[in-house]
Amino acid sequence: MGSVDHLRQRKGAYRIALIPPEVLEALNEGLLETVNLNEFMALDLPRLARRVVSHIGLDPSSERLADTFEMLPAFKPMQRHGHIARALYDLTAAHAERDAVAHRLATHRSDVARCWATQWIPMSGLPLPRQLEATRRFAADPHFGVRELVWMAVRDATIRSLGDALELLQPWVRDPDPNIRRFASELTRPRGVWCAQIEQLVGDN
Repeated sequence: MGSVDHLRQRKGAYRIALIPPEVLEALNEGLLETVNLNEFMALDLPRLARRVVSHIGLDPSSERLADTFEMLPAFKPMQRHGHIARALYDLTAAHAERDAVAHRLATHRSDVARCWATQWIPMSGLPLPRQLEATRRFAADPHFGVRELVWMAVRDATIRSLGDALELLQPWVRDPDPNIRRFASELTRPRGVWCAQIEQLVGDN
């Protein structure tokens, strides 16, 4: 499709059924960011994933990807994103230009693709300091969804090494970027609706 610039300043539809076809087409082609939860929930994930895979230099017809799409209906919506992220991570593992592929995903124009990139951080097995370093670009992302998912991606690693995490995050809470400060706050929030409690901090409250 042609330019989607005229769609970028839109207000999101308050019902999925009211999302304009042109908007949904651009979202599923990976050309546009979502602006609300309705758009996020309306996505055709297999279609979007194939487009993103093609954009970042992987094979959209791979058997690994097809197997993932086949199993998606058995999972809750947010779990589906985790499975797609894992499939993309596995496809990239043996790629000759793995770092370049990862960069293209992390900087993709689709916020959903960048959300998938956040899920690669805990999959990496890196030590906590490296994981936190990898989160920074996403913590400062202009899209609210990416910023929300990235702190959840490293929550478990933070809980496992809480003392180290609190020390490492000291500069973050004084950062000029309010999104970086918010990341540090959300990551170490004692209680949360969608995440595990940090028992050591709950007890301190």
